[in-house]
Amino acid sequence: MRASGIETTLGTYGMHLQPYFRERFGIADEALPNATRAHFSALTLPLYLGLTSAELDRVIGALEQAIRAQRS
Repeated sequence: MRASGIETTLGTYGMHLQPYFRERFGIADEALPNATRAHFSALTLPLYLGLTSAELDRVIGALEQAIRAQRS
């Protein structure tokens, strides 16, 4: 996505993976497998009120290309 000039970020944060919570509570990744998986695989894509159809098509195309690249 970066190569296509499209900004993304983590889609969600597993609180048990944040330094404070790791140190304070020591919850193992395996104890919360779904939260751990979501933390490492969720993605936030551009989405805002002024997003045009052309911009949306560009995001979709870049995402499809990124997924194809990951599979090969």
